Amino acid sequence: MPSLEPQPLGPQAVGLPRKIAEQIVAHAQAESPQEACGLIPGTAAAAKGGQPKRYEPCRNAAASRTRYEVSVEDYLRVQTAIDADGGDIWGIVHSHPATAAVPSGLDVLMAAHPDTLYLVVSLAAGEPELRAWWIVDGVRREVALEIA
Repeated sequence: MPSLEPQPLGPQAVGLPRKIAEQIVAHAQAESPQEACGLIPGTAAAAKGGQPKRYEPCRNAAASRTRYEVSVEDYLRVQTAIDADGGDIWGIVHSHPATAAVPSGLDVLMAAHPDTLYLVVSLAAGEPELRAWWIVDGVRREVALEIA
């Protein structure tokens, strides 16, 4: 009998260059105690097998310790560059300064890009932890993140 739960739209494991992972963590640490956020342009959306190109730090328009909102200006800047280069948004990144690297209920509710990978970096345990998630139809599923 087929599963009634939505299935992830992309791979069960993805690779992320160490340089990008380090930039994400450094941005999260610099913005703490506020949540940091950013975008990862890729050759295509992560669900379509794209590869990440770079990390684009963005301003958190919510200016909050518990939620993020990529500023419209930063989103347009990154999307304009993607349109010129080709590709798509591969990943959407944000930090959790004081909680686990798991999308919160609000993160899941606000997720509007099912082809895009959501990456969350936690600073709660002292040592940063970066995890990746598909969020589709209100369900979050973890993706193995291979940093190389």
